[in-house]
Amino acid sequence: MGTFLNQLSSLEGGAVNQQHAKKLPTRSIHRHSLLILSVSLAVLAGCGKKIEEAKWSEEVRLHDGRMIVIERVARANPQPFLSEIPGADIDFEIHYAPLNIHWKGSRQLASLEIFDGNAYVVTAENGGVEFCEGKPTSTLPIKVWRQQAGEWVEVDAASFPSDVALSNLYARYWGGNGVEDAKGLITWAFKAERDAYPFVDGKVENARRPATIKEYYISNGIACARWAIDQRR
Repeated sequence: MGTFLNQLSSLEGGAVNQQHAKKLPTRSIHRHSLLILSVSLAVLAGCGKKIEEAKWSEEVRLHDGRMIVIERVARANPQPFLSEIPGADIDFEIHYAPLNIHWKGSRQLASLEIFDGNAYVVTAENGGVEFCEGKPTSTLPIKVWRQQAGEWVEVDAASFPSDVALSNLYARYWGGNGVEDAKGLITWAFKAERDAYPFVDGKVENARRPATIKEYYISNGIACARWAIDQRR
């Protein structure tokens, strides 16, 4: 008998719970369901994304006035959720067939120059106290690489003519949501307008040139003098 009463009590309690559940606000249930659905879709969207890649041709003006057309590639991690631009850069490539130039590296590129038939690439470094330790305050946070027998060899940046080499590579290759990523041919005129090169070229009316490597870094206060105070602490 006791068992039967216990079962009956349990059934009655279940009925009461069902009636109480029916009274729960339908709107709250819908909101909870939509939240779960949104999170699930975000996870699924992130799992299927591929590495971002931009490929383009680019007119590059050298320090001596020559204009060459190079091929460039940039790769980055997939777009973060709700972001219109890719994640952190992975690597960069430069191709220039006439001189068999092929560069690939993970650092941001500042310049491609040719001196005495030798190709040089200038990469932007992070700077900071560790980089500048023991170096003159005028040191620029860059590394310079020369192509030699098909290999890239790091050379002394202090001996590189950074006051002559131009900061001549396009830096706005990632666009919003992939629509404005660099593609096709990026002309010198487009770069001059988009990057607002600050110096007027006296040889051609209204033509502008980019800063040299040294001009760019010094004008933006990016040299080891910036971290000199930290070095003395």
